[in-house]
Amino acid sequence: MAVSAGYFSYMPPRYRLKANLFFRFLAPLSNKIFNYVPAKSIRLMEDLPAGFTDEWGAWCREKELFFSDKFYGKTIPLGTYKNFNVPTFVFTADDDEICTERNLHNFWKNVTSDQPITFKRYSIGKGSGQSVGHFGYFRSKNTHIWQDILDTINKVHHDKSLQTI
Repeated sequence: MAVSAGYFSYMPPRYRLKANLFFRFLAPLSNKIFNYVPAKSIRLMEDLPAGFTDEWGAWCREKELFFSDKFYGKTIPLGTYKNFNVPTFVFTADDDEICTERNLHNFWKNVTSDQPITFKRYSIGKGSGQSVGHFGYFRSKNTHIWQDILDTINKVHHDKSLQTI
């Protein structure tokens, strides 16, 4: 769900400002004060351990996230996300502020697989009152996404079981 690079410059301007404030100001300050980021209490996301946001923020300064020369083969082992041997399904939404088309491309161009990698992008009607964003895939108002994921898993499972007969 929503797996992509998170390059700040490829986020919409308003969200880019919010993300930069979070990773460059709020998270480092929270880590110093609390030794973690209490993001849940300010309704941003789940609480995050100290150090995690430092690394995550550094990745988001790179177009290709941790596949950049700065990290890949250093803090991220070479071969990570290479040679998947299972079918992979990537679900995204067109209103996702982080998983934009450019960030999606910059991540997945670095992944290799001997099985298909299938992308599905949900189209969210502008002004429809519907939203998924980056953190809304599993909200109760988006049960149609859950059902779609289950249908996809069941289809793959069914197709695999037919191949073994």
